Amino acid sequence: MASALAHFADPKAPEGSLDLVVELGDSELSHRQRYAVATSRQTVVDLLACDGMNPRSILQNLTEIRDHAALLPGAAQGQMTQLSRAVLKLHTSLSVRSADALDSAELLQIADELRALSNVLSSAYLS
Repeated sequence: MASALAHFADPKAPEGSLDLVVELGDSELSHRQRYAVATSRQTVVDLLACDGMNPRSILQNLTEIRDHAALLPGAAQGQMTQLSRAVLKLHTSLSVRSADALDSAELLQIADELRALSNVLSSAYLS
């Protein structure tokens, strides 16, 4: 979703790209209910990246990952695991940003950090 937002919500993206990414995020109804306006870059990024109540947003998925990471072996021993620290860092970073502050470069950075989380998870628990 971060990569899709970086490309489709970019100011240089073709007309209709915002509607496409809302559809990709399966959030057409949510967008219509929350925003009584046509799609705009700010409403789309807010809904699909920063909205902690949208089950398809990046922030909501990071919340789920954070909660599940706390249940993994080694997490309950008082110290945060490398995975828990990485998830918390990314979750906090996204939580304090507003939609208008997330440009395409920052969304691509979030996508890279999400891939890094996958690598941390794989090396810690699947190796």
